[in-house]
Amino acid sequence: MAKMLKVDYGKCTGCRACEMVCSLVHSGECNPRKSNIHNVNIQDEKFVSVMCFQCEDSPCAKTCPMKAIEKDLQSGEVKVNEERCVGCKLCVLACPFGNMSFSVSRHHAVKCDLCDGEPQCVFYCSPGAISFVDLSVENLKKKEDLSQRILEAYSTSKGNHC
Repeated sequence: MAKMLKVDYGKCTGCRACEMVCSLVHSGECNPRKSNIHNVNIQDEKFVSVMCFQCEDSPCAKTCPMKAIEKDLQSGEVKVNEERCVGCKLCVLACPFGNMSFSVSRHHAVKCDLCDGEPQCVFYCSPGAISFVDLSVENLKKKEDLSQRILEAYSTSKGNHC
């Protein structure tokens, strides 16, 4: 079942715990620059957590001349094969969202790997802004919400016809 990281931007406080745990898990040190998730302060007190969207038609994978980036068809995760990566950085340029990076110390491309199905950023996000959701359940919630809004709009406008 395909899952994805979902961020409730209204809950994000910009505490950067997600960045710290990500960098600790993946590089062994608490350093936001070595994290695969980044908090961006777009306005005073408004934070946006940005991470790989695991794109269906991944531009990073399409661009890689070494086929070092592949999509796991079962999990939906787009993974970097470190052994195949030659460090050309074409994937970094290809990502339209800026979510690919390059590790100078490890000499290969890096991105969110969903912690192999147990994203640590979710567990350490104390405000509960990050969740790991099933795509089909999330889509169903959106459809139900849209249906409810349509019904409400229809019932309030029903008496307003000329």
